[in-house]
Amino acid sequence: AKKAANEFLDSYAGTDSNAQRWVAIVTFDGGYRTNMPWTNVAGDPSSAKRIITNLGYDTGTNMDGGLNQALGLLDDSEVSGLTKSVVLLSDGAPTQRINSNWIQQSKENCDAAVNQANAIKNAGAKLYTVCFGATNESAYRNGPTVGNFLSGQVASQDSENKYAYDAS
Repeated sequence: AKKAANEFLDSYAGTDSNAQRWVAIVTFDGGYRTNMPWTNVAGDPSSAKRIITNLGYDTGTNMDGGLNQALGLLDDSEVSGLTKSVVLLSDGAPTQRINSNWIQQSKENCDAAVNQANAIKNAGAKLYTVCFGATNESAYRNGPTVGNFLSGQVASQDSENKYAYDAS
């Protein structure tokens, strides 16, 4: 996942250091945080790649909190007036949500993530999802697979573009 994220940053940053290629990094595990505020990586994505490379691992997947953090970044004056996209990369189903410390896969955790995803899309941003190695896992008991949950309920939808990716 780190390798893929860094390759994306290389491609996105391009070689023109005068371009506008803004990136912010949010992580969501047991908690959620902004690891890097909006930074123009045009021509040199090394600062963002360093953060990605040094990320650790923790238990839980607080997709609700991560998406909420991303939503808050969309209004930042640094990127005012720019077209915005959110790329959510997850290796599993939501197991936590804001204001809940209980770790479990549940419909409630998925619903909370969907509410945040809808708020992001209503704010005018496109929401891309990347399901990393969890496509066929169950999102919750008797629920959809993680891949179907991300592609059908979280990612932006239209008939002309693909917003959900399987990176299994």
